[in-house]
Amino acid sequence: MCSERTMYLWYIYYGLFVRIYISLCKVICRKLTRGKQVLRHGLIASVNHVTIVRRNP
Repeated sequence: MCSERTMYLWYIYYGLFVRIYISLCKVICRKLTRGKQVLRHGLIASVNHVTIVRRNP
């Protein structure tokens, strides 16, 4: 009876841990993708700026 109870508790804790881990991974992934988008936009903007400067010396 005691072992069943401890296994049940372990199962609950493990489920919570997995859920928290997955949510953290999702948040990190979202931040990384947002950072990549910002970097890409920055690169495009800088390239556009350079081309505009080259066209109009």
